[in-house]
Amino acid sequence: MTHAVAGGAADTAPITFDASRCVRAFDKYATCDRCVASCPTTALSGNGSLAFNASACVDCGLCLHLCPLGAFAGHDDVTQLLTCASRLGRPQQLELACARHPSPSKGPHESEAVIVLDGCLAALGASVYLALLAQSSARLLVRLDACADCPLGKARLGIEQTLAVAHALGGAVESLPHGAGDEWQVRPVIQASQPPLSRRDFLRTFAAQGQVLLAQALSAGDESETAAKRPPRERRRLLNALRLGPVRAEHHVDAPPFGSVAVNDACSACGACARACPTGALQFSQTDRSFRVSFAAAYCTACGACADVCEPKALRQERGVSLNALLTVRSVVVCEGALHACVRCGAKFASATESHLCPICDFRQRNPFGSRVPAGMGRGRG
Repeated sequence: MTHAVAGGAADTAPITFDASRCVRAFDKYATCDRCVASCPTTALSGNGSLAFNASACVDCGLCLHLCPLGAFAGHDDVTQLLTCASRLGRPQQLELACARHPSPSKGPHESEAVIVLDGCLAALGASVYLALLAQSSARLLVRLDACADCPLGKARLGIEQTLAVAHALGGAVESLPHGAGDEWQVRPVIQASQPPLSRRDFLRTFAAQGQVLLAQALSAGDESETAAKRPPRERRRLLNALRLGPVRAEHHVDAPPFGSVAVNDACSACGACARACPTGALQFSQTDRSFRVSFAAAYCTACGACADVCEPKALRQERGVSLNALLTVRSVVVCEGALHACVRCGAKFASATESHLCPICDFRQRNPFGSRVPAGMGRGRG
């Protein structure tokens, strides 16, 4: 079910929420509260399920890229921003400011131009900053110096967290958190929705458009994909952005929303982790005699659903991942072994012991009237 969130600008399409994409739809015991914890207003709240206070939504857009599964959708200025930046050549330093900034033209003389968005900077994910650096600029300066007096000022913390992710991925991006300096100068201001169009740009519209096409490709196809299991839009954009520019493949990123998993010999080959995984990062396969659990770090957003449903505690979620693992988009085997047939029910299972019963039949034999739930589901929940 999709819900519209009101309260934004009249000329901006409202943010929508697809409850079927929320991690709680895949795992009712999920503790994920990224959107609730970061929402600058009371528009989002969670107590077992996610709820909207539509009148409190200010359409800042932070939830659009913050949700690990992409349950929120809406306009975020990305295509027009990247297209605009591509027409500025390759400035050594480029500034970004929001539509509410009172004086974006004044700033450090090192910046060659300032691009002003139609909305809030909170709507931009780390992928956008990396794409800008790859195609247009050597360094980015994000204007947060007016956030303190802005009605959307509470979104600043979310913006800073996004910038930290971009920086962790190797991006030369910084924020400008303070007021005007004594030596600030006036620089050209460009509206993202009205990019400059030179005669050369006009002629190029009839030929290959190079970086403009790259800008549009970063977002192409996002809204039309309907696969039940897929990485969120921000992760797909991020993978595309990383491929646009040189990266250090050995660089290790130890920050959310990136992660990996480890599986030990306690795995029973039930396949619950792969069934619960909402992005397709975990895959389970089996033959008559063996099984295999594979993992693609590029698609993992560390939502925690897999660990919640692992009854034997065989799967452990770990923080951090290498850029090489993100860029290869290739699954690696994290667990494999032989399968046995349960002598009671015939189900196939894996066991590190010589047991002849599957985990369910074994438990029933030892606890005829007992019940149990996976360890992750037994935690106290809000």
